[in-house]
Amino acid sequence: MTHGFDVTLVDGSAELAKIAKERTGQNVLVMDFADLDFEAEFSEEFEGIWAAASLLHVPSDQLPGVLQSVERGLQRNGVFVASFKESDHDWVDDLGRYFCAMTESHLDELVINSGLELVSIEKGEGQGSDGKPTVWLWVVARKN
Repeated sequence: MTHGFDVTLVDGSAELAKIAKERTGQNVLVMDFADLDFEAEFSEEFEGIWAAASLLHVPSDQLPGVLQSVERGLQRNGVFVASFKESDHDWVDDLGRYFCAMTESHLDELVINSGLELVSIEKGEGQGSDGKPTVWLWVVARKN
């Protein structure tokens, strides 16, 4: 399942972490993104951080700090990949899930201010887990 990679799985929901453990056979850390201590426990630990459709639930005012923590967690030349739903305002969907506002220019600014080097932002149409159409922003960045 991990294709030869040594992975650290993280989820903020104990219930979803249990499902992830059952499906992957891997242990899953149950913690909020804001609580990940990349400065101490995971400093320069990771070659890559994959955050598909996850950081988009971090409150907008906490996202800069989370991205700075991600930067601290990456090794030199480490890669960060994340996806966000495009919007110019925060919202809560019909399922009660919070989403932070994200535009290409805001994402560019957040990545650069975190200390990461922006590699690319790709934009594409798709749908969310609620089945509704959405525009996805995929960011790729790396640590120098």
